[in-house]
Amino acid sequence: MNKDIKIPDIPEHHQTDPSACVFIKPVMKLKEKAKDENSSDFAFDVQAIKKAEMALSELSENFEDWLHEEIERLITERDKVVAENFSPQSVDAFYRASHDLKGQAATLGYPLIGHFCASLCRLIDAYFDKSHIPVLLINQHVDAARAILKEKVTDPSDKKANILLKQLTTVTEECIEHERKIVHDVDALF
Repeated sequence: MNKDIKIPDIPEHHQTDPSACVFIKPVMKLKEKAKDENSSDFAFDVQAIKKAEMALSELSENFEDWLHEEIERLITERDKVVAENFSPQSVDAFYRASHDLKGQAATLGYPLIGHFCASLCRLIDAYFDKSHIPVLLINQHVDAARAILKEKVTDPSDKKANILLKQLTTVTEECIEHERKIVHDVDALF
């Protein structure tokens, strides 16, 4: 920290001691920034927002078809990963397919698919040697995402789907912990 810089209202020892932590709380003036939509200086074009909502509603008719395509892509990339014995290119493509679904599923009306794919991404991220990822666990994540779509489970509080999600994430976390222990033990050898 540059000792020539003086920060007002902060004790001197906080300015020079790198272990000291100072939190500066910004003043929030949201009420001043918020405008009445009937006001002439309202920052948003309400009609444009309504048009965008209508367009999104019309597009939503295609959401399920798009999601079917994304699930098929996930399945195809999973099959390539296994067939190519976890080559870096196949793992990358599979990860991208899972990550895309993780981000898009809720928007497309299937938030639980996003949760299954988030768990799958976490599993892939955790393994240094991707070929050690349990294929059975990968398959269970992919099959769960496919089943959610097939059964049209759009309710994020669906009991059966959440039980499955909890079981898969629990097993995933156990595998990740096991992998971390192995990596730690190997690092300790060197």
